[in-house]
Amino acid sequence: MRVQVLQNQWLPDATATLESVERELRQAITRGTDFVVLPQHVLGDPARTPPDPERARRALEALTHLAREREVYLATGSWLEHHEGRVVDVARVLDRAGRVCATVRRPFEGGAPVTGTDFPLLDTDKGRVGLLLGHDFWVMEPSRIQSLRGAHLVLVSGALGTRNRESKKAAIWGMATLHCVAVAFASAVGGGSTLALPQRLVAQADEAPGVLTAEWADDTMAVQREADLSFKNTLWFGLWARRPELYAPLATAPARSTEAA
Repeated sequence: MRVQVLQNQWLPDATATLESVERELRQAITRGTDFVVLPQHVLGDPARTPPDPERARRALEALTHLAREREVYLATGSWLEHHEGRVVDVARVLDRAGRVCATVRRPFEGGAPVTGTDFPLLDTDKGRVGLLLGHDFWVMEPSRIQSLRGAHLVLVSGALGTRNRESKKAAIWGMATLHCVAVAFASAVGGGSTLALPQRLVAQADEAPGVLTAEWADDTMAVQREADLSFKNTLWFGLWARRPELYAPLATAPARSTEAA
């Protein structure tokens, strides 16, 4: 399984940013890639990039074409849109044919953290995968719920910022470890995009824009989740579980004679 995470830089306007994102992805993505993840607010600072239906259409069209052309699952990152009379932050996942197969919408409240109750899962040819947006990841339950429901990988369109960046990257690894799930966390420059498995950080970025790439065996998470029951064959388990067949040879050993020779 090959996973790639884009860490992009916001340019003076959203159109230039979109063109830069598309150019960067075309240079980085190969046909061997399975998943690509873009960050939250991928097209620019939401305070300066209000909803624009035409821009949203162009962005989704460009990313759809790219997903279809390179045959990858692509988490589009997020941008602002109008939905049911309110401004929302929207993230989607496109399948290898360019079809939308998962969507997350969160009310946009001027940058205040917002967490939802819907945490979508999608079945892919590489296993079950979850999608999280922004602050969802920093609440313990969403990625735990997705892991318990069978997700082996969680795609996170997120944003870290520069403050305590190293601690936040360590926390991403911590979430992967606590929930026994692989995490692909994309952040715009500010930075700290991270790819983590429960046992290690696979790839991480600081502030520089670019694409992180990581590969691991398709069955890595299945192996990680296999219960290690080898301890049941030890003498300690025999004593702890009162299994005398394991410690009987010790208990029934002939007593040492105390008679004088």
